[in-house]
Formats: sequence, C-alpha cells, structure tokens
Amino acid sequence: MGLKSLLSKDSDSTVEHPPPPQYSATDTKESLPAQPLVNPNHTFDFLAASPADRNVRPTAANLKPITFHVYKEGSFFGRDDIITGPDKQQMQYYLRFPDNWPSGRWNLSLRRGGAEGPEVCQIIKGGSWSNSFKLIWDGGAVTPVQQLGSFRMRYEFRASQEVYCWKSDSWVTSDYHFSLHKSSELELPREQRTLIAHWRTSNGFSKDGCLEIHPEYSHEVELILATALAVQGMIRL
Repeated sequence: MGLKSLLSKDSDSTVEHPPPPQYSATDTKESLPAQPLVNPNHTFDFLAASPADRNVRPTAANLKPITFHVYKEGSFFGRDDIITGPDKQQMQYYLRFPDNWPSGRWNLSLRRGGAEGPEVCQIIKGGSWSNSFKLIWDGGAVTPVQQLGSFRMRYEFRASQEVYCWKSDSWVTSDYHFSLHKSSELELPREQRTLIAHWRTSNGFSKDGCLEIHPEYSHEVELILATALAVQGMIRL
C-alpha cells in the first residue's frame, strides 16, 4: 500500500494553535518480540519500542502513516522546533536551532523527549556558500546529505540499504512541499515511485509543517525526521 493512500486529508491552510506541549517523558510500553509496537491509532510507536523493535518493519496492512507535527517553539525570533506526534500535544522531539546569522553555519541538535532530552544527532552545515549538510549521530556515525542542483530542491543521502532523495513536489510548490523517494526510482513516473515520506509546509505562524512516514520505514524514522527538519530549515533561510 502506497503512502499516498495512507496520508490524512487534513489541511494546514488555517493557523493552528495546539495545546501547550506536555514536557513529560513519553510513556513506555512493554514490547513483544519479533513484531512492531502498534498503538491504539494503528501507528507504529517508535519511541515506545525497544532498539531491537525499531529495526522490525511493520507488516499490518491497516497501519497509518507515522505522523509528526512540527511547531515553532514560541519566541518571536527563535528558530527552535517542538515536534509532537499525531495527538499534537505530547512532545516527542525538540530541535535546537541556534541563530548563527550572518555566518550561515549550522550546529543544530535534535533531542528525544524534550529540550533537555538525550541527543539523537547534530545537524552541521558550513557557511552560506553551501546548502549541503551532515548528520552526526550520538554514536559517532556520520550521514552526509548532498544538495543536488541549484534551482530545484533535491537532497540526497544514504540510508541503510538505499540512497534516498528529498525532492520538491513541483516547480510551483518547490518551497512548500517535498517528498522522499529512492534515488534509483526518480526517473520513473511519479505513480511508480516508492513514496517513503512526505513533508507538507503549514501556512500558519505557529506551525512549520507536518511529516508523514510510510510505516514500512519505521526503522529509519529518526534519519528521515532529521533530514526533513534540516531541509525545511533550508527553505526557511
């Protein structure tokens, strides 16, 4: 089942004012061996899963997309983000986005559970001369993310077994919505590509956008989330 058929039909065309995020740690659940954790909404509960379960692909046909809502932290000039789950309340991740103007350098920090939670990865970018960046994970591994071309948004990076590419949905919406595909399938007609994830930019002042990930890629959630946050950060520059 493709991600398009799983995506919700909610529109972000109106300004959203979510309830104050809950800063308490997410509840843990007891996992079952050799099968993914699924919450009552039939979505894969990534944070509740053990490290081993996070590498198990969900197989239930009725699973919904893994959904993250990304909100501005609140301060007028701040660029930090609060990332919630589908309930739009429980904070699951926090992105520290220091203002390094005018150098254009980035040293972002994606943290699990809140602003003081454990660091998932750093997002590092050089000066204004380059829009490519890299992820430095907690264990020391590095994922380079390379910008392809100058006039249309494309960012390519290697995942566990494939090379993925974030690509704008069209020339018209190149600064708003983008999709994640396998790089090897980009020359195929759109309907024949594997849609791994989709980012939809919000028009509201309090929200940056919404990320939906196909549940079969739950083992790469944090990689997809980190790259999506960085790419949308590029279009906010």
